[in-house]
Amino acid sequence: MFSRCRNPVDVAFLVDSSGSLGKEGFHKQKDFIKAVTQTLDVSYSQSRAAVITYSDRASVAIKFSDYNHYEEFNIALEALPYRGKTTRIDKAIVKASRELMTREGGRREDIPGVMVIMTDGRQTPDFDVTPLEEAATSLEKLGVTTLVLGIGDLADQKELRKMTARDDDVFLAPSLQRLSSFVRPLSTSICNAAGICTALFSLLLSPSCSFINNIQIFLSVFFYTSCCTA
Repeated sequence: MFSRCRNPVDVAFLVDSSGSLGKEGFHKQKDFIKAVTQTLDVSYSQSRAAVITYSDRASVAIKFSDYNHYEEFNIALEALPYRGKTTRIDKAIVKASRELMTREGGRREDIPGVMVIMTDGRQTPDFDVTPLEEAATSLEKLGVTTLVLGIGDLADQKELRKMTARDDDVFLAPSLQRLSSFVRPLSTSICNAAGICTALFSLLLSPSCSFINNIQIFLSVFFYTSCCTA
């Protein structure tokens, strides 16, 4: 059984509510988020979770400051409506950088920020689309570690990689039925990011974790055991 993260973290989940994944996919993503957040100590002083849902547009559904308990968060998560339209991942990322991964969105300045993007991997090519790598740059500037979970056989690893700093931050679930098998590896990556950033914050007294992306690969081995246990 995977144990809880030792270090607090603010985790935002971007949930694909498009027609390509369907209602079943939307609900399975909710179940996945519940399983992942169970590994966090969701409370006022520990970890917090937030959610953006997206299809043809993106909406902040749950802010970090909305719920201080795992049970309350789950109830709010379960109530989120399905939209079933196009897939605008870029709008979700922009919404997160402007309205969620900020003080206004409830994110704490002294706590590591991690964003988990869940998608079937195909962005709808609308006329006003923002390239994914361009949209993701704003999150790097905020010191946010981005993890991407592609769902289904249409997920394009090269496309998903545009949103992350490292190859290891991309996860590919071949089907909705296999989604649950990625709870542990993704939870470990969240804990890993939180542990590294917390340790460096304490050592260097930095006001943010924006420097993590450049040195995470080198330091992850040394700080891994401080952030989570198997």
